[in-house]
Order: sequence, then C-alpha cells, then structure tokens
Amino acid sequence: MISRWGIPETLVSDNGPQFTCDEFDVFVKTYGIKHVSSSPHFHQSNGEAERAVQIAKNIIRQKDPFLALLSYRDTPTSSLGYSPKELMLSRKVRTTVPGLPSMLQPKWPNGSQIQHNDSRTKSDQAYHFNKTQGATDLPVLHLGNNVRMKLDNDKQWSPAGTVVKESVYPR
Repeated sequence: MISRWGIPETLVSDNGPQFTCDEFDVFVKTYGIKHVSSSPHFHQSNGEAERAVQIAKNIIRQKDPFLALLSYRDTPTSSLGYSPKELMLSRKVRTTVPGLPSMLQPKWPNGSQIQHNDSRTKSDQAYHFNKTQGATDLPVLHLGNNVRMKLDNDKQWSPAGTVVKESVYPR
C-alpha cells in the first residue's frame, strides 16, 4: 500500500496484537505515521473497521470478486458524491456498466466541495447520533471537586476522591 499510494499521515486501527507490538511502533515512528487506535471496551468506536471487514467478506463471496471489487470502488459515496476510484485517479473507470467515452476523460474533482460535503455529513451524523443516544457534554471539573471512577476491570466504583490538578484537553 505504501509503495503504491504513499505514506499515510494517520493510521486508524483496533487494538489487535499486530498493532500493539514493538515492531509496529518502530514502523510508524520510522515513517512518521500517527497511529490512532479505537477503545478496546467501546466497540462502537471500531464500527468503521468492522463494517469494512463485512464489506470485504461480501465481495470475496461473489462469483467474480475482482468485478465486485471494481464495482464497489467505482460506486460514488453519498457523502462525497465521488467514488474512491474517481478521487484516486481523477476520472471514472471503464466498467461493465455502459457509459459515454467522454466520461472516462480526466476531470479533477473540486477539493473544497469534497471537504465541505465531508464535513457537513460528519456533522450531521454526529448531531443525529448524539440526539438519539442522549449524549451531552460532561461538566468541567475544578480543583476540590469530588469524583469517583471505575477502571476497566473493576466491578464497582471507587470511593470518592478529590481533583488535585486541573488539565485542559482539547474537545
């Protein structure tokens, strides 16, 4: 992948053993890749990867998996309005679906329009998810506030503690 498409800025993965070993840490540091992993106890955060695996399995089960993969990569996404192939090659590709030869000519997609569409779609999805799940912002903690916590393997909440230092994290 890297030799064909270049070094990615960010790589998102689950917490599988292949992504948590020392050899992989050396690899991402060598190439300057930011590695972001999903939360091991919050499976919703890994939904995109799980969906990709499901799509790949469905493609492999097809009578002609190469044609199925071509069709998948040539299907425009609703959020961007372009297919992955169009974004990579700046043109449509020839498939089994009949089309005009002029459609195969290179045509650069409007990058700012793609970014706008992507941002709008992500914002809409976040709004609807938060609305249906009842998500709200947590209150800011200040010095002296009483807090309780529960670690991953704990069955019960810890006794009340007190905030001794304030840290600011970007939202």
